[in-house]
Amino acid sequence: MNFHLISSHICKSSVSCGGISGRWLTDDVARKKTEYQKNLEAYKLTRARFEEHYVNRGRGGRKLDDVREKYQKACRKLHLTHNEYVLLLGAVAECEHDLRSCYLPSLLRRQQTIHEEFIVAWKRILQNTVKYSDFTSEKFQEIHARVQTAVDSIKPLEEYKDFIGKHRTRPASPLRFTFDENLVDDTSGKLLPNKLTVDNLTIDWLRSRLNELENSLKSTLQNRQATQSSNENTCDPRMTMLDYSREREELRLRCQEKKLQRQVEVIRGALNELGCEELPSGCDLSMEGSFAEPPPVIKRNTVADTGMFTLRRNQRFLTMIKTPFKTVPATSNNGNGIIRANSVGSSVKTIRPRLPVCLQLKV
Repeated sequence: MNFHLISSHICKSSVSCGGISGRWLTDDVARKKTEYQKNLEAYKLTRARFEEHYVNRGRGGRKLDDVREKYQKACRKLHLTHNEYVLLLGAVAECEHDLRSCYLPSLLRRQQTIHEEFIVAWKRILQNTVKYSDFTSEKFQEIHARVQTAVDSIKPLEEYKDFIGKHRTRPASPLRFTFDENLVDDTSGKLLPNKLTVDNLTIDWLRSRLNELENSLKSTLQNRQATQSSNENTCDPRMTMLDYSREREELRLRCQEKKLQRQVEVIRGALNELGCEELPSGCDLSMEGSFAEPPPVIKRNTVADTGMFTLRRNQRFLTMIKTPFKTVPATSNNGNGIIRANSVGSSVKTIRPRLPVCLQLKV
């Protein structure tokens, strides 16, 4: 068994884990933050054009539709990037915490176990040497007894206690991933730090993203259960202890599960918070009402009212003139003053006499 090769592999794994903590997570956050800033600048530019078009020109048309469409696209892209940035911060925080609290301690325990196995193997070799070198000379027997005592006093589990106590290092300081609140200063309060934006621009993306994350989480759980079953069915526990790839894969799946679970909980919480309420608008188009054109003023006819000769006042008079040409002479009912007019070619209609306004008020 090549113990030096195994130790070298463990050291390389330690270096790669440190690289993930210091470089990979930070690069992803910096890349997403740069994309956020780029989309924020595009949003500010399109919003300024939109406001300028209304304030300076104050009219609609095809150019207005183009400006509004570009503004809505920029607003939607900014909101989606905001949600991705929030999810990424939560995911990398989980990865960094898992790396610091699980990965590195596990790697240290694995390296210690391998070196303890190295001591056990050498002890077995020395025991065999002592066993097959028992010469009869008194001096050799004395030396043999000292060697036997020294070999028997070897305790593999305590061999590295002093070394570990002397060279123990402090735990790695956690990396803080915080939302840069300066990014949402000019977003009219629609984008909040560390909170997903749920509106008509992002609801479809959030539901699709939630579905993808739930499927990935289910697949990760299945893979992790399969890995655990494989480790339990292994016959030789010593080989399982020395084979770090299995434990490393299980830790990777556990970290992946926590990351996906965190993102699923964030999206579910945002959707549950909305509930059955109406989706808010993503783009701030409320200024359209303030810049809308005033309704056209209808100019009224300034001709003086001539009393009985105006059209509105003579409407009833014209109707009374036309009535004899359309109806049969009316018959009066003596009881209640009701007049029954028989229209030509129609059934009998009952007409109640209309009183003047002054009489109606008295009645």
